[in-house]
Amino acid sequence: MTPTALLARMLAFKEGLTMAAWGLGSILVPALIALGGVSAALIGIGAIAPLVVLTRLGRLLLIDAAATVPVVAIALLRSMRLFRALPAFELEAIARAGTDRSVSAGTRLVTQGEHSDGYFAIADGVVEVTCDGRRVRTLGRGEGFGEVGLLRNVERTASVTAITDAVLLSVERGAFIIAVTGHPESLKQADAMIDELVY
Repeated sequence: MTPTALLARMLAFKEGLTMAAWGLGSILVPALIALGGVSAALIGIGAIAPLVVLTRLGRLLLIDAAATVPVVAIALLRSMRLFRALPAFELEAIARAGTDRSVSAGTRLVTQGEHSDGYFAIADGVVEVTCDGRRVRTLGRGEGFGEVGLLRNVERTASVTAITDAVLLSVERGAFIIAVTGHPESLKQADAMIDELVY
């Protein structure tokens, strides 16, 4: 549920809590052993986490009830070669970062030579890829475009135009790069896919 921009701070906070728990444990365990022996220490320390959860259970249930899971976007991304190897939480993070975009037939989606600012997964419809005015290929549901410019940090290498009305999942640069480059198998797939492209 943590936005990508806050992830580093959230992980630092979690690490700080872990250190604090170690410190608290190193103080409590000797005291509990002195009071009631090893059994008291084990029971006392083991009871801390369940007690904390019980005191915050109402809030946790509210958070859980309010959380929405982008099931359709996750299913689309899971079907794609580029994202198939991503663990569930990373796949959900990139699905949450995406926005749905509906376009009409004839809409130019990206233009060759422009800044690469996002990746597009095709949820429905057909698009045409052209390079230097020459038709290179068509893409449909379960395929995507934009990875070359993002992963190679270059301008768009081709133009893409919707042939039919289409629905796309648009993922901004930061979320895409973090997800794909943060997982070795996905990065390997992305490199292989880029190497297969011939424009």
